[in-house]
Amino acid sequence: MKKIGIAEIKVAEILSSQTGNETLKGLEKEIIAAIRGVSDFFEIKNDKNKIIVNPHSENRRNARLRDGKCLIFTTYFEKSAPEIIATYFGKDVIEKIFDCFKNGFDLQPVRHFKEGNIDDYIFICYLAYLDLARYKYHLGVTGWAGVEDSLDELGRIRKTTLDFGGRNS
Repeated sequence: MKKIGIAEIKVAEILSSQTGNETLKGLEKEIIAAIRGVSDFFEIKNDKNKIIVNPHSENRRNARLRDGKCLIFTTYFEKSAPEIIATYFGKDVIEKIFDCFKNGFDLQPVRHFKEGNIDDYIFICYLAYLDLARYKYHLGVTGWAGVEDSLDELGRIRKTTLDFGGRNS
């Protein structure tokens, strides 16, 4: 259901944007690309004047019967449910990237606030955010091949010693 929520946001952005494809056919191709992987849960109607995207009710109902249950509570009412869900599950990517970096550098858990630990923590957060931005950039521009390219680039990075004001990390 997470992927459906993300696809709904993308479709809404495409339909509301004023700068898009000049033709309905181009707009339809853009929508189809946005819902790739979850297209069974959408119905696209192109009546030659307008494109309408609706949820495929029966397929979604059948999928809900197979899904587990999850409750997300928020007091932030300005966002729609799909936006809240996408935001909630989006943090998982950052946490996984941070965990990979932390374990790769053999850092201990950050439970106390010594000056050196804070520097390491901020640096690892920066690397995790940078990595996330690179993947988003490559996914948006070149698809999965771009992710492979960025992984190859990251493979050239070697562990090194950094000097933070006379203290090695």
